[in-house]
Amino acid sequence: MPARPSPAPAARLIKRYDNRKLYDAGARRYVTIEDIARLITAGEDVFVQDRKSGADITSVVLAQVILDGVKERTDSIPRQVLTRLIRLGAGPAAAWAEWDGPQEAAARARVEAERIAGDIAASVQHLVAEAQGTVENRLRQWLPQRKHTKRGKAEGGPGRPMRRSVGPQTMKKRRRTT
Repeated sequence: MPARPSPAPAARLIKRYDNRKLYDAGARRYVTIEDIARLITAGEDVFVQDRKSGADITSVVLAQVILDGVKERTDSIPRQVLTRLIRLGAGPAAAWAEWDGPQEAAARARVEAERIAGDIAASVQHLVAEAQGTVENRLRQWLPQRKHTKRGKAEGGPGRPMRRSVGPQTMKKRRRTT
């Protein structure tokens, strides 16, 4: 006779009888699929064993729990998750190694987000430096070069004297005289 799988140390033993009834050995009572769903939701691990053969049928019962939950609440499990479960179930056992736990998925998402943020920051820095260079070049083209004369006064480009700015005092004087 093949060795019977044993439940994990903290797992609750559920036995399935020939009549398909489920029996919770620890609580010494019959349970339903909904009861098993409540146990799992409460954080308990279960180990379901066929009473006659001793085979581990936990996966089959858990799939039934999921199926019953989907029947009741059709929108609660995303289609992508169900599709991936079907593909993983039909594929080789090695495909399950690709299924990340929540911590691994969160860590991978965080690394990807940090990489994207770094790329954005580098792009923004490049754009700012490029814009700064463009502005400096345009200013050099638009503003006349200022040269200093022997008297220390600045004048505009070739043949153009630099205009003096008109301050508020000068404007007041011009208004009075007109």
